[in-house]
Amino acid sequence: MPHKNMHTFRAMNTMCSTLGLSNASHREVEAWMAYVEQKASRFLPNSEITRINQSDAPLHIVSALIYHLMREAEVYYRETDGLFCHYLGKQLSSLGYAESFERMRDKFPAGNENSLLYRSNQAAQPKQIYCFKNGKAYTPITIDAGNWIDLGGIAKGWSVQKMADWLQKEGRREGLLNAGGDIVAWSDEATGLPWQIQILEPRDEKREVARLTLHAGTVGIATSSWEKRRWRQSNGSVSHHIIDPRTQKSASSDIWQATVLLPDLTAAEVYAKCLLILGTEQGPPWLRQRKPEAAYVLVKNDGSIEANRNIENYCVAYEVKQHVECI
Repeated sequence: MPHKNMHTFRAMNTMCSTLGLSNASHREVEAWMAYVEQKASRFLPNSEITRINQSDAPLHIVSALIYHLMREAEVYYRETDGLFCHYLGKQLSSLGYAESFERMRDKFPAGNENSLLYRSNQAAQPKQIYCFKNGKAYTPITIDAGNWIDLGGIAKGWSVQKMADWLQKEGRREGLLNAGGDIVAWSDEATGLPWQIQILEPRDEKREVARLTLHAGTVGIATSSWEKRRWRQSNGSVSHHIIDPRTQKSASSDIWQATVLLPDLTAAEVYAKCLLILGTEQGPPWLRQRKPEAAYVLVKNDGSIEANRNIENYCVAYEVKQHVECI
């Protein structure tokens, strides 16, 4: 939505924007997102994640950033019974997603387990990640043998949420951070007008699925879809980046796009992806059991739209369409 003092930039292979902040804060957000990408991307040859994935060594000392991001990913891995999984780098690479999507979108990749970034990794033993800070040794994280880390399902939301937390701690009373549809918006009643958020169609970003006018406070909004990161294999089949850990293949459900609202964006990002995997029959009941406070807006493959009543807990007003042009 148009708003005072908007800043846009590109990070983590997506367009990002910040609104309602000072110029200095805009620059801090951009620098932070770039820093996390340099540390956590499996596509960059010098990142910490690439170093771990490439190496056969059993022990790895990492930065505090990577340790805490991995630790949070571990929490959601257990919380979702493995439906959210940050160890699918090997599966994604073998399906052809072995480099940044903007580089491969015009290609027709076949399986590629011998990608440049992973050529040396034939480890048959677990790995352990260690972190030391201010003389303190954190509890090590164990990576099962043969697993490759991919933090693409959590890094954007985690990065945006951490920066939003920091800005609020520094006294910023309102703001909005958006990384490719993963949004944290916060305000209080004294700062003026509430934030208005548009959820756009997965294929036509000029058309709305829903328009939300948010309550005062902090809201995390994550939208996930397989639409924009899919590619054709050399045999003609189509793959995408939302992997079902149960099948080790691109998920196949009746959900085209999932938006989740929660007080924390990291959780919203994780659970939006889980809904995409589970579909409308299993997903909403499963979500009610684990995150009963979550609101969602689902666009199905037939173009119909489903939303739950929890959306009222996050919005002072909202409009949700009933149908979009189907795929």
